[in-house]
Amino acid sequence: MSCIVWNAWGLGNPRAFGELRRLVKEHKPSLLFLSETRLVSKRCCRWRDILEFDGMFVVDCIGKSGEVAIYGLLLKTRMLHFEKSRGKFGRLYQDESTVPTPGLVGGDFNEICFSFEKWGGRPKANSQMENFREILEFCELRSMHENGEFFTWVGRNSADTQVFERLERFLNSEGWQRMYPTATTTNLEFFHSDHRPVKISLGPDFTMRRAGRNKNRFRFESCWLLENEFEFVVEAGWRVAPTNSSLQERLRICGEYMNEWAGARFRRLSKRIKDER
Repeated sequence: MSCIVWNAWGLGNPRAFGELRRLVKEHKPSLLFLSETRLVSKRCCRWRDILEFDGMFVVDCIGKSGEVAIYGLLLKTRMLHFEKSRGKFGRLYQDESTVPTPGLVGGDFNEICFSFEKWGGRPKANSQMENFREILEFCELRSMHENGEFFTWVGRNSADTQVFERLERFLNSEGWQRMYPTATTTNLEFFHSDHRPVKISLGPDFTMRRAGRNKNRFRFESCWLLENEFEFVVEAGWRVAPTNSSLQERLRICGEYMNEWAGARFRRLSKRIKDER
């Protein structure tokens, strides 16, 4: 079984729908979650048969918010929300105001946990990232280790400079991880949108290694200790490993996470040095 979540950013033209059909044909998800479709419910209904899904759940837009469409073989959903107040995240809640256990949440959160999850443009405020981390900790959710490219969104700022961010991710609880210890997530290639689709697979034939990853041995750099966020990076890297992982496997995954952080963090530093010259 697999699920794909995707901020499609408008699917109203034939080319965009062609890309959606290609995505479904190549990856054959059991469940497909689309946000920001910019479509009305009737049109989404027609797509259900074309995409060969049995079930469908659609939420129309409210004001400037984007539409949501969920396609699946069998649908039984409970909607979760991130509530914002004055630009800050509120709580993740259900009707019963309880956190789901075990739980899995995925999609475009439009937030990052650490500064290394953004490259280019204006740095994200530390208070904003800390607020997001606190929400996840309160909900007892943690980011899953993903395969594929690290950044899931690419855009341009007012200075026409490219900006990359990790906005999409899957989050799971410890209970969910125990239920599905072989689950893995993959950041797919771009299809039409400036957001990557993210896929989660529950099958046993998974690998925790990223495709095309350099297999050189992990090397710790003492200069990392001078970075204020390094403690949080190590903690996050330790937690993404499955609960039943061996110590050796957990250390390997944590090392890969630190390598991702170091690559993004010091790539920005090298660029600033080059620009100053």
